[in-house]
Amino acid sequence: VASDKCTMAFVSHRCVPLDDDGATYHKARPKFLDAWMQQGLKVVVPSGSDDAEKEAAGYEAALLALPQDANGRPAFDLLLIGIGLDGH
Repeated sequence: VASDKCTMAFVSHRCVPLDDDGATYHKARPKFLDAWMQQGLKVVVPSGSDDAEKEAAGYEAALLALPQDANGRPAFDLLLIGIGLDGH
C-alpha cells in the first residue's frame, strides 16, 4: 500500500501534550510512525492539549473531514489497534 495514499487516524486515551512521555503518539513516532510519515502517510492526531472537550471536538471534526461511508461515518480500510502492557 502506498503510504502517500493513506491517512491514519491516530488516537490516544490520554489527554496530554503530544511530546509527553505518556502520550501514545510520542511513543509510536520512533517505533514506526516517523518512518511511515516520511513515506507520505497523513496522520490525524489530537492537538495535544489537556482540554478533553476541545480535544474531542477537534478530533471529531478531523474525522468527519475524511472520506465517509454510506452512513456518514469515516471510512477506514485498515484499523491498527494496540493493547498496553497492563491490558488497557
